[in-house]
Amino acid sequence: MTDTSPSTAFAGALSRAVSEGSLTLQQLSQRLGELGTPLSAATLSYWCSGRSVPARARSRQAVTHLERLLDLVPGHLVSSLPGALNARWNPSVGVADLKAVQLAVAGMGMDLDRHLEARVITDELTVSEDGQRMQLTTHQLHWADAKKVSRFPVLMPLPHPNARLESASAEAGAHLGSHQILPAAGVLAMEVRLDHELRRGDLGQIRYEVSWACDEPITQYTRRLPIVLGRLALAVAFEGDPPRTVVHAHLAQHGTASRTELPAGPQVQTCIAEAAAGIHRLEW
Repeated sequence: MTDTSPSTAFAGALSRAVSEGSLTLQQLSQRLGELGTPLSAATLSYWCSGRSVPARARSRQAVTHLERLLDLVPGHLVSSLPGALNARWNPSVGVADLKAVQLAVAGMGMDLDRHLEARVITDELTVSEDGQRMQLTTHQLHWADAKKVSRFPVLMPLPHPNARLESASAEAGAHLGSHQILPAAGVLAMEVRLDHELRRGDLGQIRYEVSWACDEPITQYTRRLPIVLGRLALAVAFEGDPPRTVVHAHLAQHGTASRTELPAGPQVQTCIAEAAAGIHRLEW
């Protein structure tokens, strides 16, 4: 009987990719070290043989680097890891009222199972002169992780507890269906319908815009990442006087927090390769 356990599946996928690739285990080890996730060639050999599997968060981040170094479809190795079903892209990660979100998404005829995995996200914000309006334009590159994907839910954190949705539209690659603000969960739930159906492993990209208004100044924007993202870009443009400081704050899933002050000005941006999972926030 063939062993199809997760550890065997990962070992088989990795060993095949290495044998078909152009880099040796020693070269892969060196490249992983350069990317900030050092692993010995011996450890990689153990992974290929199934004698051990990536278990720590840093090791699993190294797996995403291996996918790129071996020219694999994003998620090819990650999806075969033991416990991968619990580590996959789930838009509800970090949401306060999960039950309310599940009911709202179910009411749109969808669920929170993994449909797509984002690989690159660019969020571009424009804040009005009085600070009480904010427009968000999101560009997303993703790959399908289901047999067929024609629509999926997006859960967007509210920029302010009293924020009002002025408009929402998809500009490329998709159009928007139902949407609902869930105050208890602090999110806007949206149904995104793709212009073209994707099959497992297909890459696609979309762009959508959302405009918010509030009776008080909007002073932050939040992006939640349930897993490591290939690239995250956050940018904000101020139509009025720019704030003295803009900070990129990150709260990791295990509780570690960091704050980085960005160069101030009318336009501020940060771009993060292999962006860590957790909550990323621009504050001004």
